[in-house]
Amino acid sequence: MFAPSVRITGSIVALLALVGAMAVGCGKADTTTAGAPASSLATTTAPAPLTKEQYVAQANAICKVAKDESNKIGQELSAKYPDPKAVPEDQYQVLLKDAVTRLLPFYQ
Repeated sequence: MFAPSVRITGSIVALLALVGAMAVGCGKADTTTAGAPASSLATTTAPAPLTKEQYVAQANAICKVAKDESNKIGQELSAKYPDPKAVPEDQYQVLLKDAVTRLLPFYQ
C-alpha cells in the first residue's frame, strides 16, 4: 500500500489533470461537419449563418472564459497548497467537487 503522502500527491495530480482536461476541447478551428446529417446542420430560425472566422472568434471567446476559470482554480490550489503533500486527505474531495462545480457550467 502507498504511503498517505504518495496517495495525496497522486490525488492532487489527478485533480489538476481533471481541471486541464476540461479545457482541452477549446481552440481547435480545423474541425469540419463532413458526414453530419443535413438535418443536424439546417436551422430554420437562425439569421444569416456565421462565417468561419466569426464562428471561430465566438468559440474562442467562450473557451477563453472556461480556460481563465480553469487557470484561476489551478492558481488558487497552488496558493493554498504549494506542496501537494500538504493537502489534507479530507480536503481532496472538497477541492475536486468545487473544481467540477465551477467548470461544469462552461461545458453544458
